Amino acid sequence: MTWSPSRYSRFLLLTSLLFLAVGCVWGLSAMAAQVDIGKDGGTVSVESDLDMLMSTGGGHVTWRISGQPAPEMRRIIDKNYGNNDGNITPAEAALYTSALDNYLTQSAPFYHGGKLNSFSLLDRNRGVEDNSEFLVAKDNDTRTIEIRFLIEATLSQQSDNYKLSDDIMVTALFEALRTSYDTNTYVYVGKVDITHMNYVIGLSSFSNFNVDHGRAIRFRGPCWEIYQYTVSYDGGTQGNAKDTAQYDPFNVLESPLELFIIIVALGYFMLYFPKRFAREGRKQRIKALTRGSWGFILLLLAVYMLGSPGWVVWVLAPLLFCLVFALSYMIYIKNWKGYAKPLSIVESRELDRDEGIVRPESYRKIYEHRDEEEPYDDRPQRPSRAPPQRRQYESYAPEPEAENEPGYSEDEGGPLEEQPEPAPRRAPPRSLPAPSRAPRPQGARPETPRPQAPRPQALRPQAPKPQVAPGPPVISKKIRCVQCKEIFTAEIRTRPQRIECPICGKVGLIK
Repeated sequence: MTWSPSRYSRFLLLTSLLFLAVGCVWGLSAMAAQVDIGKDGGTVSVESDLDMLMSTGGGHVTWRISGQPAPEMRRIIDKNYGNNDGNITPAEAALYTSALDNYLTQSAPFYHGGKLNSFSLLDRNRGVEDNSEFLVAKDNDTRTIEIRFLIEATLSQQSDNYKLSDDIMVTALFEALRTSYDTNTYVYVGKVDITHMNYVIGLSSFSNFNVDHGRAIRFRGPCWEIYQYTVSYDGGTQGNAKDTAQYDPFNVLESPLELFIIIVALGYFMLYFPKRFAREGRKQRIKALTRGSWGFILLLLAVYMLGSPGWVVWVLAPLLFCLVFALSYMIYIKNWKGYAKPLSIVESRELDRDEGIVRPESYRKIYEHRDEEEPYDDRPQRPSRAPPQRRQYESYAPEPEAENEPGYSEDEGGPLEEQPEPAPRRAPPRSLPAPSRAPRPQGARPETPRPQAPRPQALRPQAPKPQVAPGPPVISKKIRCVQCKEIFTAEIRTRPQRIECPICGKVGLIK
């Protein structure tokens, strides 16, 4: 077969196109190659924290690259950001930290409940050498690289379920190695250690910690919450870390402020009701019950501060309160099994006096000397009055006043005090008899009697009105029955007065 010029030219054209296609594919594959860092060992550790007050705040992040990844990173930085001379200068290191800052700022990740808005070197007034360790060094230096950044963040205003083992800080460290003319993908496959601390003051809460791969420790207090999360994994098994948590701007069941209010309120009533029931039942307080109440309060505080789920506090606190309330009522009011001893008579009377309660004594116990057949009159007793004297014009003497009624004492069984008798008044002086006139002669014209001026009323002596001593005032008193121990209200008009309990019918006297 003979080759014509046309066939030969076609063969060359097809062969050239084939080699060109193979070269393009090989070049593109070479340009988009994946570079694994940390295959020969080494560790990348990330320590971060967020300090949030209400909804704003910030934090810090520190990277440490130790082992074989440290010189590998320096060689890539020297190649992509320098002149590939084997040394990392401060200018080359500054270009890399700026790229790391830009990548994180543009990503604006949602990290542990906070939205990370901006990043910068920890000390903005100093250079990269003061904010890093051994980043400026030779390429083959194996010392640990340390880079320190400052974060500005805000808390999210929406509830969200986020990933605790988020590796955004690790991937950002190696994504910043790429430049516009370097299309390689740098992937870290070594060991990773992540430690994060959250300090939040406000109504926000974190809950539903689902930690299978790492470890979370949480503490709570009035209006604040702290937790620490740590995890370690290999770069190849990063997908197995699926630890999650729930963030809420405000959750009724998980808010640290509301949980603290519930504990304080129920703890106060745990101490109040035993004291009140012991006073009402006139019983001595049991130390074991008081110590038990304090123990329950401390248990609730421990459960609350150690970060247990909120529903545990909502269930445990009412149960413990109901237990203390029921035991106090049964022991002090119902005298359950006689555990509580009654107060002494002196202490009981002091409490009654403080509360204004009168304790009547038995009728027969006080008046045993009276004849049982003698009728008892419970009507108010009025003092006897002296009979009025005959009034005479010529000799006026006022009627003696009625004797004052004896007073009464609020003290139980106290003596009755006698009121002093008023001093007798002096009688007004007797009026002199009118002068006698001479007898009239017989046959003489009788004299016409002259009209006399009426005597002033003030000059006429009048008998003073009798004074009636006022009776004792009516007093409403709370009375405790000596039989049924119930308290009722009665009106005390005089003393002694007969009182009958409207509940059990017990009859007694108020002295």
